[in-house]
Amino acid sequence: MDIDMNKNNESKSGLKKKCIILCLIGFVVGIIISLFIGLFCNSPDGVTDYKVSLIQLIGSGLFGIISMGGSIVYQIENWSLRRATVSHYFITMIAFLVANEVLEWFGRGIILLIVFLAMSVIYLIIWFVEYSLYKRRVDEMNKDLQAFTNGRQEDEHL
Repeated sequence: MDIDMNKNNESKSGLKKKCIILCLIGFVVGIIISLFIGLFCNSPDGVTDYKVSLIQLIGSGLFGIISMGGSIVYQIENWSLRRATVSHYFITMIAFLVANEVLEWFGRGIILLIVFLAMSVIYLIIWFVEYSLYKRRVDEMNKDLQAFTNGRQEDEHL
């Protein structure tokens, strides 16, 4: 009983470490994306409001933390791929909508709807590609296992 609990605690601490690393990466990626967008979206007169820029940087970093940190759901062993994907999608999209509202990225009109739909389609494409890759790996492992099992059965008959 103590061994199982110790293993469970190690598993949780491993997930926490992975989550912290993912959050740090997400924060950096969010800031980099914000800086990159800022280069192309400065005001036409060339004047930059540094307070607004700082808020955008921090907000983008926080969005990155939520998006990347939220991907830890894929590491939960007893969750299905569907459950993890749906959870991560909702975490990311809710964070996006909140960030949009607070940081005023796209307003509330048709542009927001287009961006939201585009993000959803991209998310679906990425999920489909990942699913296909994992399915191929599982199929290969099953073939290898079948070949191994058949080989052992032949050895037993000798």
